[in-house]
Amino acid sequence: MSKDTIVNVKLLNVLSNSTSSIIQVGDRDHSYLYNQSMSIERNRSVYGADEPLFEHYSLFTRPVVELESLLPQGKTEHAYMAQLAPLPNQLHTIEVDTIKVISNSQAGNIQLGNGRRLVAENRQKAIIQYVLPNKRDANQ
Repeated sequence: MSKDTIVNVKLLNVLSNSTSSIIQVGDRDHSYLYNQSMSIERNRSVYGADEPLFEHYSLFTRPVVELESLLPQGKTEHAYMAQLAPLPNQLHTIEVDTIKVISNSQAGNIQLGNGRRLVAENRQKAIIQYVLPNKRDANQ
C-alpha cells in the first residue's frame, strides 16, 4: 500500500462524531473500532446493587458472525490494491472539494485515503422496564 498518498481537502464539516468512531484523512493499515453499550429505561427510578452487567447478556459475549459465511458459496471475489496493475500516469493524490457529515455513529469510519483492513463492531442492548407500584404504595 502506498504510504505517500497526498489528500487535499478544502472543507470537512462534521457536526457529530460518536463513540469509537474515526474521521481520518490519510492512509492506514489497520483499524479496529469497537463499541458496546447498554441502556435501561424505566418508568420509575429504581437502583440497586443487582444492576445488569454486560456479561449477563449473550449479545456481548458471543463471537461475531463472519460475514463471508453468509454469502453464497463461489460468489465471492477479493481484489486488493497491491494486486491491481497501476494505471498509466497514476497520481498518489486524492482531491476532495467538500464533505458535509451530520453524524458519524458508533464504530463508524469516514476515511479519505487508502486503507487496508477495517474491523468495526458495535453491540447495543436496550432494555425497557415498567416497574409496577407495590401493594403498600397503592393502599396509601
